[in-house]
Amino acid sequence: MKRVLVIQSKHLLAAGILSLLNREMDLNVFDAMYSDEITLLEYIKDIKPAVLIMDESSQLTNHFSFLSLLNKCPDLRVIVIDERNNRMHIYEAQEIEVGRAADLVTAILGEERLPF
Repeated sequence: MKRVLVIQSKHLLAAGILSLLNREMDLNVFDAMYSDEITLLEYIKDIKPAVLIMDESSQLTNHFSFLSLLNKCPDLRVIVIDERNNRMHIYEAQEIEVGRAADLVTAILGEERLPF
């Protein structure tokens, strides 16, 4: 079972993502609201997710801490959702256009090519 962490900064968007992902039997989904980056980064280290989902407007301002985490967790897949133009930025130097809600699940499961 893949562990997925959804970072909440926009409650409505996070609720939709959680609703979608909780239907998937192969995913163990967690969510986090955070008051500061240090607490969030510690939580990420504790639960060791395979996938981290956040929206582009997330308040993670200390990018060096975040990049340090990614260096320590090379298997972590980070998906940054930009709700304004239906794009997901995936840490692995991929960027895809989201046409359907199922595309998010496909990106999490790590399938090589998304069906467009």
